[in-house]
Amino acid sequence: TMYRNRIKWELYPGTVFAATSMLYAGGRFFIEFMRKEDGVHNALFNPWQLALLVLFFASLLWFCVSLYRRSQNLSMHSLKEEEP
Repeated sequence: TMYRNRIKWELYPGTVFAATSMLYAGGRFFIEFMRKEDGVHNALFNPWQLALLVLFFASLLWFCVSLYRRSQNLSMHSLKEEEP
């Protein structure tokens, strides 16, 4: 839905990718967590889970920044209109 409406909603470039990455990492982390594999040296998470958490939070930050830019009217369409 976001991809099809990205122009109409004037989404900042990368917003759809950030949302997709966030959803993938969150879902994949849940799957990895349900496997209940042992962590390395009795750590809380195994390396795959830790990498997915980093990906999830990085994508979440990117998504929030993209939505903030949209709310501040910093989309690419408005940037192109302001150039002389």
